[in-house]
Amino acid sequence: MKNAQIEKPTEAIENEACAAAEAEIVVARAKKTESKRRGKRAKDEQPDTRGFSSSKFEVVELSGKTIMKEIMHDVKPIAPWLALCLLFSLVSVVLVSLAPIYVGNTVNVINAFVVSGSFDGGEFTFNITTLACIYVGYCIFSILKIYMLNNVLSRHFNNKMRIRMSEKIMRLPVSYVDRTSKGELIERMTDDVSVIGGSIHQILDTIVTGVLQLALILVLAFLQDWHMSLVIVGIMPICIAICAVLSGRSSKHFDRYMSKNGELYSVVEESYSGIKTMRAYGMESFMKRRHASVNAEIAASSRKGYAITGSLGPLMVFIMTAAFALICFIGGYVASAGAGVTVGAVVAVVLYAAQLSGPLESLANSMGMLQRAKTSSKRIYGMLALPEAEVSNKRVQLSCDSVEFDDVCFGYTPDTPIIKHLDLSVKRGEKVAIVGPTGGGKTTIVNLLMRFYDPDGGRILIDGVDTRTLDRDCVRDCFEMVLQDTWLFGGTIAQNVAYGVSDATREQIEEACKAAYCDTFINTLSNGYDTEITQGASNISQGQKQLLTVARAFMVDRPILILDEATSNVDTRTETLLQRAMDKLMSGRTCFVIAHRLSTIVNADVILVVNEGKIIERGTHGELMAKRGFYADMFNSQYSIM
Repeated sequence: MKNAQIEKPTEAIENEACAAAEAEIVVARAKKTESKRRGKRAKDEQPDTRGFSSSKFEVVELSGKTIMKEIMHDVKPIAPWLALCLLFSLVSVVLVSLAPIYVGNTVNVINAFVVSGSFDGGEFTFNITTLACIYVGYCIFSILKIYMLNNVLSRHFNNKMRIRMSEKIMRLPVSYVDRTSKGELIERMTDDVSVIGGSIHQILDTIVTGVLQLALILVLAFLQDWHMSLVIVGIMPICIAICAVLSGRSSKHFDRYMSKNGELYSVVEESYSGIKTMRAYGMESFMKRRHASVNAEIAASSRKGYAITGSLGPLMVFIMTAAFALICFIGGYVASAGAGVTVGAVVAVVLYAAQLSGPLESLANSMGMLQRAKTSSKRIYGMLALPEAEVSNKRVQLSCDSVEFDDVCFGYTPDTPIIKHLDLSVKRGEKVAIVGPTGGGKTTIVNLLMRFYDPDGGRILIDGVDTRTLDRDCVRDCFEMVLQDTWLFGGTIAQNVAYGVSDATREQIEEACKAAYCDTFINTLSNGYDTEITQGASNISQGQKQLLTVARAFMVDRPILILDEATSNVDTRTETLLQRAMDKLMSGRTCFVIAHRLSTIVNADVILVVNEGKIIERGTHGELMAKRGFYADMFNSQYSIM
């Protein structure tokens, strides 16, 4: 749940948001007093979206030709398997198209026996045996086709596409991940990829084979009798036109359905990850209504889309029933007129007419599927075409003896600078504390150090080398971090401590935990170091999480340490252990400490007071207190309260 949603749970806002959530679309905000400036009034009249996800999934707009090239490139590795699947499809279509001929021949044998009493046993046996072989062969090839398509598309296309998207996200700038909803990313990697894979299935299974089947039906029906076949010729364009119109009208509803799915993922993710805060503030009803609002839009879109496509079946049944009656009427008339048309031929043409509905309905569904695939392709390949973070392959062996900020300027958005002309020089082994009010730029300095972001102006130098000229991993190999917001993944304690050290031994893990003073609580657990940490690390305390992250820092053993006041959310005893562990961890390392409790940094070599992106004071604790400036006011205000 976003901060804005948590900080304003007043009755008026909650009622307003809940009322908006009950509607299928968020109602427009009530117009404010008429403003003289049109721009201000337009801003005031924007829809009220408080409490609703408003993130937009960023993509590069690609042409249809470019997207098709990308799809063909991704399909190329599985082309031989798809060709084999296509062969199976063609064989099954030919087999099922031949079946009515032998059904008609069988009917003629039976009709001859009824009329004249003569029965050709050899002909009857041949037709029945051939029919059995046709239907068995049809079943075998259809099963093989479906099995291979599912395996080829699921294992080779869909999986590789999701891996490719995941790798792309790793190469995108951190800023992209920061401003993109997790739910949107998940929806693209699951539903959109499945839609594209399904469209390839549809192209092979229905469009190619469907068109062939329609052609075979026409040819074989005309070979039986051209009079009755004219009925098939007449109803085919009618059916195709109906399919095209209905699929076109339904596609826009399915597109909206898919776009709203991403918003639903976001709502569910926020509700689950912030469930404790949500319950603490009594916002269950609000989140329930918010969830209901998005679901209402999804339900409305899917209801309209399926209502249109659902009408296709009854329409086809009506047309086919009329066609059957007309074929029987024409066939009966022609047969009675002595035009050489047999009863078997009438039966065969009726069966061909019955077969007509299958490929026509499949083609109609394929049209709708292709419309959805077009939308999904734009989202996926548009994301894959996003500009990646600048990459430098230059790797040097950094000793990390010095870190320097040279006139650094930076802002997360161009019109809102956070860091303004920052100059700073730190030598190996120095402990630098960064203090200041919230929003002053403390965490931004760490983001720039780690190359999560690059400066808009100026340079950051390590050992005199501009970090922008180096490979990001080369820069990050200098740093280890212990943050206030701990992160542990679902795995054992040993795996979490060894995170980032692939060849760590159990002895090394245990030594790191002893150094971080967390081996005691680990040994009290039922499975010790093999204890599984649940998703979100809910089965261990906040203090224990912090101790494990300190142990992780001991494991990676890098020359520069970044600390983000890791002792602010723990009890007094655990704070003492953490402080001892971090003192040991900081020994011999260059340290950047983001401090909230000023008592923890009184021994720092230099304290930087950052406010509005600038260093307004610097010096030791004693020097800054003697100045009686901003730092002294902050320090005294904290301890006067205490």
